[in-house]
Amino acid sequence: FYSWVRDGKVVYRDREAAELLLSRQLAAIKGLKERGITVKVNTIITPGLNDGHVETLAAKMAELGVDLLNLMPLNPTEGTLFEVYEEPDKTYLETLRRAAEKYVPQMRHCKRCRADAVGMLDDDKSIELAGCLSACKKKDHSLCGGMKDVPELRPVAASGPAPDLSAKPHVAVATMEGLLVNKHLGETEAFQIWTRAEDGGFTLLEERDAPEIGGGSTRWFDLAETLADCRAVLVARIGGTPQAILEERGIIGVETEGFIEDALKAVYETGDLRALRPKQKKACGMGCSGTGEGC
Repeated sequence: FYSWVRDGKVVYRDREAAELLLSRQLAAIKGLKERGITVKVNTIITPGLNDGHVETLAAKMAELGVDLLNLMPLNPTEGTLFEVYEEPDKTYLETLRRAAEKYVPQMRHCKRCRADAVGMLDDDKSIELAGCLSACKKKDHSLCGGMKDVPELRPVAASGPAPDLSAKPHVAVATMEGLLVNKHLGETEAFQIWTRAEDGGFTLLEERDAPEIGGGSTRWFDLAETLADCRAVLVARIGGTPQAILEERGIIGVETEGFIEDALKAVYETGDLRALRPKQKKACGMGCSGTGEGC
């Protein structure tokens, strides 16, 4: 399967390469299990090359304590050395899985690496959510618990019971000077936290530092924790990923440009957040000090 293996600056080929690679793989599995880490092993079944020793492989994996074995069918790709091999059919693949299952639990829901997987390795949810996945693919979220298109604003927990807004009494604001909503989510180093005053007006409670830039999606999960008591965050621009992560935790990401007080009135009084949306959409990283990483 591999033409060569490089260890440091030395390149190995043929049997020597195979023995080195295999020894490292086995040592890695052993080390992972010694540290209590769940291990899934993938094997691409290629008829005529490796289908004859699947049961031996499974027995060895069981000996090492592997948790799950994923026997995947070869996908012959034109222009590669493997284009001459046939993809194993489902019946043959299931025969191999049953033989291997005597030693290690099998993963049968794998559809090769893909972005529409739902669930856990041993608890696939893709079938029961197939309708929703298909709808999302077509950007028709009417089948997904009433959600609207992802870029559109929607009520918190639109697909479930109404949220307890008493637990989220505040609103976070991305602002430069404290008068206008005028900063992008990703470039905001600290958010102003506003709340409704007893006289019906609005009171600035504090400034709250945002998580440091970097870390990918982890940054947005950390931000959701930081703003856990906020029902909304008012920003000049917000990307799809952070918006989805925040909304999962009951925080509406509101794009707007204008006076903070006007936006707060919409959040607390009318609830018409669409009226706040800016007329023109700008690409991430344009006209701001952000990094352009999808904030």
